[in-house]
Amino acid sequence: MHTVISTNFLWHRISAIFLLGLLTSCGFHLRGQALGEWPAASKQFAVIDQTSQVFWLRLLTPALKQQGVTIDETATRQLILNDSSSEKVIASYDASGRAAQYTVTEKLSFSFHSPIAAEKLTRIHISQQRTYNFNANNLSGKTQEERLIQQELRQQLTQQLLLRLQQHLSQSTASKMQSTP
Repeated sequence: MHTVISTNFLWHRISAIFLLGLLTSCGFHLRGQALGEWPAASKQFAVIDQTSQVFWLRLLTPALKQQGVTIDETATRQLILNDSSSEKVIASYDASGRAAQYTVTEKLSFSFHSPIAAEKLTRIHISQQRTYNFNANNLSGKTQEERLIQQELRQQLTQQLLLRLQQHLSQSTASKMQSTP
């Protein structure tokens, strides 16, 4: 009887771990797969960075190229990175009045200029934020953690920018095709 109970218990544990692993891995696998096909006419444009933050071009250029977009400085269509900011604020305090949690926020605004009126996109503001626990006894670890969080937030903003831009260009292409006889 004891062996039957432990075998069932073991079987349930293994099943739960397998199910948890399956569900978790699916989420990470699907996370970067959200982008579909870009409209063929909109696959070439210039990227103009007015943020004075070098990392946005380093993140955006390979992401656009991966989607089949050609970046050409002389193109008439222009993706303009207007402004970006990073902010860190105290989210909560511990019992002694010291910071226990911080919230990091990354913001980016962009616009898309085109000779085709339907493709023009006025300034869009996007942001991502994350809260993390802070331990004053481990400052070097928390500094590295904050840098990693900022990198992740910037990568998420890059994906969000691509999705918004792709969605807008797909809609403008579809509406242009419907309006032509």
